[in-house]
Amino acid sequence: MGFSAPDEALLDGLALGTDYAITYPAVCFVGLGRDQPVEIAGVAYVVREVRALGDGTERRATLTRV
Repeated sequence: MGFSAPDEALLDGLALGTDYAITYPAVCFVGLGRDQPVEIAGVAYVVREVRALGDGTERRATLTRV
């Protein structure tokens, strides 16, 4: 599993936001979907979207910190 939190330029570069995401094998977290809570290192997030990557053996879930 991988966790990323890269900064993203918003409002034509006037502000920065963080785009939280996890990548994981499709056989893990089966059934993970939108609006489900996730906790990573004691921090709570909610799943915004889950997408298959490449040949479908890996997934990427974008998250919102709560």
